[in-house]
Amino acid sequence: MATVSAFVLAFGAAYFMHHRQFKGKRLLETVFLLPLILPPTVIGLYALIVLGNNGIGGLLPITILFTKQANVIASALAAFPLIYQTIRLGLKQLDAEWYEAGRGWSMSRINRKRHVLLGPVHQLN
Repeated sequence: MATVSAFVLAFGAAYFMHHRQFKGKRLLETVFLLPLILPPTVIGLYALIVLGNNGIGGLLPITILFTKQANVIASALAAFPLIYQTIRLGLKQLDAEWYEAGRGWSMSRINRKRHVLLGPVHQLN
């Protein structure tokens, strides 16, 4: 469950970061990759603060500390930067010409993205 949730979040984040230009993009990417740089104890401390008895500074009245849900969140947090970086580099490899070639084939925008993104994956089988 942690891997699936980390993959979905990382794919969405990598896709967004690949196709958008905005101020603060480097800062946001740095935040995404922080779990790779910081020691595991620091990440664990931040997860403990967020998932603890008071939630985020007492704003959330939920307690999931030491539950299966907290385990999934912590595992997804550890896996997210690795999956994000892999997907981001994979999207960088895709040629912009592939997207434009789909226009020549009169594909809709969604079909174009689906064939360009999933086409190479389908070829591996």
